[in-house]
Amino acid sequence: MNHSENTQPPRLALAFFRWFCHPECREDIEGDLLERFHHRVNAVGTRKAKWLFIKEVLLLFRPGIIRNIINQSQLKYFNMKGIDWVKLMGLNLLFLLLVVLQFLPGPSNTILYSFSIMMQLTGIFCLLLVPIGLTWFIIEIKRKKDVITPAKRLKGSYQLAIGIPALLTFIFLLWALFIPGMGKKIIAFPGLLCIPSGLILGIQHVKKWNQNHDNAGDRGPLFILATIAATWIIVIYTLSVIFMFFAMNKISGIAGLSLLPFGVYWIVKKLQKLKVGNEKNWKLAPYYFFTIPLTILFTLIYLMKPASDYSRNFVIKRSQTLIEAIESYKNKAGIYPASLDDLGSIPAPFIMGIEKFQYQKTDNYYYISFTQQGAAFGATEEVLYDKYNQRPIKGPIASFDTKYDHWRYYWFD
Repeated sequence: MNHSENTQPPRLALAFFRWFCHPECREDIEGDLLERFHHRVNAVGTRKAKWLFIKEVLLLFRPGIIRNIINQSQLKYFNMKGIDWVKLMGLNLLFLLLVVLQFLPGPSNTILYSFSIMMQLTGIFCLLLVPIGLTWFIIEIKRKKDVITPAKRLKGSYQLAIGIPALLTFIFLLWALFIPGMGKKIIAFPGLLCIPSGLILGIQHVKKWNQNHDNAGDRGPLFILATIAATWIIVIYTLSVIFMFFAMNKISGIAGLSLLPFGVYWIVKKLQKLKVGNEKNWKLAPYYFFTIPLTILFTLIYLMKPASDYSRNFVIKRSQTLIEAIESYKNKAGIYPASLDDLGSIPAPFIMGIEKFQYQKTDNYYYISFTQQGAAFGATEEVLYDKYNQRPIKGPIASFDTKYDHWRYYWFD
């Protein structure tokens, strides 16, 4: 039976099936898929038949049918040594720890707390490195496939290395033009600055190699991607440190800025080694670009709330000693203390990101509170003990009960 173009199965779904299905069973399964598709076209119509075809292809993506892609592609690039996996996992765990550090028990430490906030900001912005890492992976896969001619492979690699950054630049441009709010527009400016700058620098070096009759080969596309990533990392780190200096802790900001020259020097040395064809120094780069931003993102999504709940409850429990001391003072003196200094020794919150308890006396009432950052990204959380529910709260974006009597917490911009 001849079928017109519009009664053919979805091309992308069919191509995806041919890519993942093991060659030994591909022909038989594809024949069954096509036979059912054409039968459904006559029975339920073309549109529904196409959706059912896509559904069947997705359901077939399972062990036993999927081919061994790594062996098929001969991806020796992915056969890392044990020490490489240790480095990769260790660095990801380090960034995870830095993000949640402010919620962990310990003496208040404004420097570590500031770095925790900076890691959150940097991790969000460095999500842009994920498509760079994926593009790098694709180029490496293309390099290992013998079925692709060198000229065709190199052309496709350059197209990817230039096309992905160009797409990211276009996205930032749309962001700057159409996203409302000047603050949100300003966030797009680093992208409009870094991505085209890194792309132009990378392309210029490749052109220089060609002019000097230096065959850049496969290192050309990788150098372009590395230049873009390096430019983005340096600028985002610099902006994060400047923000930390002015908005949070000047000592932490100075410490971060002091590390910047060493970081720039290290990155430039790595780029120079990539220029001369020493790619071993960049072997783990796409893994880092892909995993570290996603590790920080997943930490923010899935671990921040449990971590902030833990620290909040931890400090509330420690505050019971303080509340008992305040009530005891009231019973003896007939009034509540004017400040916590009147009590003598008082317990500390003992959470790294919480400096101290705040105390306020108003007539015959008093309030205890403490503040922690990052429970909701971009928001400040104030946790308040108000025994008589007398204190007015202005401007919170959200408020929540706790499991402890008279304790409630509020989120502010």
